[in-house]
Amino acid sequence: MVEALVNPSILAWARERAGFTVSKMAEKLRIKQEQVEAWETGDSKPTFRQAQKFADKTYVPFGYLFLHEPPQEELPIPDLRTIGDHPIGKFSLDLKDTIRSTFERLAWYKDFCREQDLPRLN
Repeated sequence: MVEALVNPSILAWARERAGFTVSKMAEKLRIKQEQVEAWETGDSKPTFRQAQKFADKTYVPFGYLFLHEPPQEELPIPDLRTIGDHPIGKFSLDLKDTIRSTFERLAWYKDFCREQDLPRLN
């Protein structure tokens, strides 16, 4: 089988970003924990199918696994969430997905209004 030349540090980043431990990731992929650890240290490489499954389970685009460094993820809106007077900092994948879907719906609705020649709102 052909190995995917993925970046081991990106594998660790994707797993941590999704909130999985090494053992939980191995369980999700139905492989041994040692294999995930070997991928993340660079001692071995996953096959393309394994890398695709890894990307799917960690909610990252497959191409991200080949980047040299993790992308900077920013919210497209101001993050005003705080605990006390301190910002939370990290945002969950669920929050990011909700914001993304909301922006997609907003774009669809704008297109729909243009197609229907509805008056522009202030």
